[in-house]
Amino acid sequence: MPKFPYRRSSSTGAMLLVCAIVAAAGLLRLKAAQGDLWLDEIWSLDNLAVAMTRPSLVDRLPLLFHDNTHPLNTLYLAMVGPQAGAFAYRALAIGAGTAAVAMAAAMGWRRSRRDGLIAAGLIAFSYPMIHFSSEARGYALLLLAALASVHLMEAYLRAPCRRRLAAFILVSLLGLASHLTFLMVEAGLAVWAAMVLYRRFGSIVPTLARLILLFGVQFLAFEAFAVVAWNNMVIGGRASVSAASSAAVMVQLSFGVDALAGGSNWLALAVVLAVIVMIWRLYREGDASWIFHLLMILGFPLALIAIDIPVTALPRYFLVNALFVLVISARGLGMLIDHGPWGRVAAGVALILFLFANSQLLDKFFTAGRGHFAEALLSIAAATDGPVRVAGYHEFSIGTLLKYYARAEGLENAVSFVPAGEDALNPAEWFIDGHFTGGKQAKPVIFRRRGGSGAAAYKLVAVYPHWGLSGDTWAVYRRGG
Repeated sequence: MPKFPYRRSSSTGAMLLVCAIVAAAGLLRLKAAQGDLWLDEIWSLDNLAVAMTRPSLVDRLPLLFHDNTHPLNTLYLAMVGPQAGAFAYRALAIGAGTAAVAMAAAMGWRRSRRDGLIAAGLIAFSYPMIHFSSEARGYALLLLAALASVHLMEAYLRAPCRRRLAAFILVSLLGLASHLTFLMVEAGLAVWAAMVLYRRFGSIVPTLARLILLFGVQFLAFEAFAVVAWNNMVIGGRASVSAASSAAVMVQLSFGVDALAGGSNWLALAVVLAVIVMIWRLYREGDASWIFHLLMILGFPLALIAIDIPVTALPRYFLVNALFVLVISARGLGMLIDHGPWGRVAAGVALILFLFANSQLLDKFFTAGRGHFAEALLSIAAATDGPVRVAGYHEFSIGTLLKYYARAEGLENAVSFVPAGEDALNPAEWFIDGHFTGGKQAKPVIFRRRGGSGAAAYKLVAVYPHWGLSGDTWAVYRRGG
């Protein structure tokens, strides 16, 4: 039977510090939620709006099962309504992301108040955890459900009871409804539970019986979802980023390294080595959660990298894996502190560097945000006499954003997006370039074909920047005389 080495302790000072960390996490997420909605948030709203106009549920399914539509978040968006502001749409994510920090503290608190403080601090101040806890999508709910399910599983394996079983099933269902990457968490938890239960009962039959109790409802729910989604799921886009690069970017950003600016993967490799050491320590201590962490942090990401499936592989799809890298890192720092004065110094330095590095990323994010689309549109409209015609480098992205903000700013009849076919025959006066990654910079002048009669010069008017894992930088050009 595995050991669960808990050292219960309480301290008013430590509790106050946890509350301060949770409060700071909430404030950071409030700050990060400012600014314009970006493409994927608006895309979810548009899909919901179109679906609600369809006459029957069957007609709505293709849009409700779009891969950009996260069920719990979509339900919340529907409750808020189509006329709400950006903050209202993001409020659920802010609350869930802040609650995830409190849950991390509770998980660590079972071992010691120090572990709870470190776990809460890492998740509270890590840039990706803040970023995805401040936008109107399902990722913040995913983070909360992932931590809560592990917390409940640990409690159930230690002392099974109906209340904990029911709570685990409910949280798991909410996790599955938050984002499909929660399937990795469920699979890891199932392997962890199977290992513990088999050691406890020494037989397959009672082990399977308990596993059915733990995961049977979730399995049936997912099967029902899969049956409906199989013929209705719409994949919204593709990405050229490899799974390996996406995983490395997410790990480095979680520890404060600006992987978006390029550079080596040295930190990702160092983290992998440290994680292997930590998993080995858990195994040697008899903590059966080692298998869960092995699968979540190394097993599943490596499997995705090896398979290299030809679908969108973006850093955010490794968010839940990065979450548990931070969780196990908190435990590692706690163990380091136990190794005497030099261990405490090393852990302290590591925490200071972590906070400093992430503060640099947050400063970039708070400065540039996810984009300044409304400001760009208003500037274009103010500088144009008569109807405004705008084309863009990506028809869907630019068109969706322009149409949304034209409606929001009361310019729906004054501004029109020009599709590529129409633009080729009758070029728009304005052109928006974007997707400035890998050091790409906006050129002062670009040349575009005009109606088959040569090329016209478009001069750069302004750049509206963004920084981070979501959004887009817009370079606005105007056709010269």
